[in-house]
Amino acid sequence: MYARLIALGVSCLLGFGALGCVSAPASTTRPDEPKAPVAAPTSEERAGIEAAIADYLHGIAEPDRARLERAFVSEHATMVRAVRDGSGVIEVSTFKDMGAVLDEWGAREDPPRGAVDSEILSIEVIDGRLALVSLRYWNTVYDALILARLEDRWAIVAKAYTDQ
Repeated sequence: MYARLIALGVSCLLGFGALGCVSAPASTTRPDEPKAPVAAPTSEERAGIEAAIADYLHGIAEPDRARLERAFVSEHATMVRAVRDGSGVIEVSTFKDMGAVLDEWGAREDPPRGAVDSEILSIEVIDGRLALVSLRYWNTVYDALILARLEDRWAIVAKAYTDQ
């Protein structure tokens, strides 16, 4: 799902053919369903989303449990990993307790420390309340993140990742 989401773009997946992409098959949308507006983020939205991503990346690198907690909605967030095993078979794992994951990341004894080489590949905002972000870091890890706009910040509610 996440790979298709990134490859086709959210607008294509949701059937917004007028945005310059191939429309989704007719069976995925109904004429009576309202369509949420998908757009590039405003400068305010981008700043908030980038702040959450910075908390996430610095929280891993330092490690800093408080920054990780600010980056994620740990009581609701989930994580999916899709990586190749030693024989090249893709294995998918789900982590439903992000609090435990953040505890582990925040207690690392051998963190990379310092700046994390990273690049935000794309950001799309849906109806001002959700953001879809594709991110590359350490030249080998690719994330597909879903962030939600909370009262006081943007925060990650879902993370799917793969590595090279």
